[in-house]
Amino acid sequence: MSVPVPAHPVMPPNPVMRNTMLWSSIVIGALAVVGAVVGWIVDGGRGLLSAVIAVLVAGLFLGLTALVVHLAGRTPKGSPMFFVIFISGWLGKFVVFLGVMIALRMQTWISPYVFFFSLLAAVIASLIVDLVVYARTRVLH
Repeated sequence: MSVPVPAHPVMPPNPVMRNTMLWSSIVIGALAVVGAVVGWIVDGGRGLLSAVIAVLVAGLFLGLTALVVHLAGRTPKGSPMFFVIFISGWLGKFVVFLGVMIALRMQTWISPYVFFFSLLAAVIASLIVDLVVYARTRVLH
């Protein structure tokens, strides 16, 4: 008895993306704790809240990237829908990010420097995680 083959083969689960999400979640959690402590030292409660919100915003957008890549990867191989989903997701994230930044820009309970450096640290950390995971994961060509 043979195993049925789907009409349009889809991409298998990506070990690079799976490992990236695992390690990024760990790093984002650690950065939230470190950012909260440093934010508290720098600017009290405002600093703590600013650091945690910045790291969570970075983590949210990292998760949205993984979701978009996962959804796009489920399209049939060679389908133009892959690019439609991927670019639409990127543009949607960009618009939402701008909206979040505009909404948080004038809030008195945000410490701007703590927020900025926490967000920057989270983005750099996620890029380092991506680089290390990709370099260490064996992917068949």
